[in-house]
Amino acid sequence: MNLNRLSMMAASCAVLLGALPAQAGYKENLIQSDSKWDVMLGITAATIAEYPGAEDQEFIVLPAAVIDFEFREKNHLFINTLRDSGAEHMKGLGYEYNGDRIVWGVKSGWRSGRDEGDSEKLVGMGNLDSTFTAGFYGGFNFGPVRLLAEYDAGLDNNNDGVLTTFSARYNMASVDKPMSGYIMGKVVYGDDAYQDAYFGVDTPIAGRPTYEAEAGFVKFGVQGGVDYMLADHHYFRLDANYMSLSNDVTNSPIVEENYDFGAYLSYGYKF
Repeated sequence: MNLNRLSMMAASCAVLLGALPAQAGYKENLIQSDSKWDVMLGITAATIAEYPGAEDQEFIVLPAAVIDFEFREKNHLFINTLRDSGAEHMKGLGYEYNGDRIVWGVKSGWRSGRDEGDSEKLVGMGNLDSTFTAGFYGGFNFGPVRLLAEYDAGLDNNNDGVLTTFSARYNMASVDKPMSGYIMGKVVYGDDAYQDAYFGVDTPIAGRPTYEAEAGFVKFGVQGGVDYMLADHHYFRLDANYMSLSNDVTNSPIVEENYDFGAYLSYGYKF
């Protein structure tokens, strides 16, 4: 990964788990006050794949921030540079309604691209630009269970594909509340533009065949994590995910593995 890509990621898609809405643990585990503001700054160390389907992992350390304002009961405006474990994008900024039964919102975010130098299999492919995204989400709360669907569209001309994610999450909390956890299953579907941008091959080079990637499922798998709030202000989190890539993805000649794995260790300070 080159320095330009790393600096873009650091500025725009810091990885800290607990991202809203897919990661409810951060909000649930805070020591609540009368303030309608929640502000947390932190840092995350993570190991993630160089690109979807890459054999090599990369280690990154990035800053993170969450600013949330409840301007009316159950209605929130947010800035969130966090990205949940296994996600293809970070949430960014937007609006959320989080009711007793229904949750929905609109958001903008950031999707990481890919460098030609990430793998020998990408030689001649050129770089795939990172992009801002725009999307919305909605779902239902059933006690500790949340069912959610998310829609995210890339805004760059050569990275304008759409990802649709379906997830089911179960939240677990300890009796005295400083520690909580979750486990989640998710399925990700990509349209023609997304699949072609990340997995299609138009030019045969060094014996590499062409490959026409079509709309279909990208991956499915599980993720989980635990978090801990210490002395009202210090927030710690450990998350991991394992996602199996679909046959449509692994059939691509530029894909090296049939799974994606990520692990994240995070710290945040709540003001």
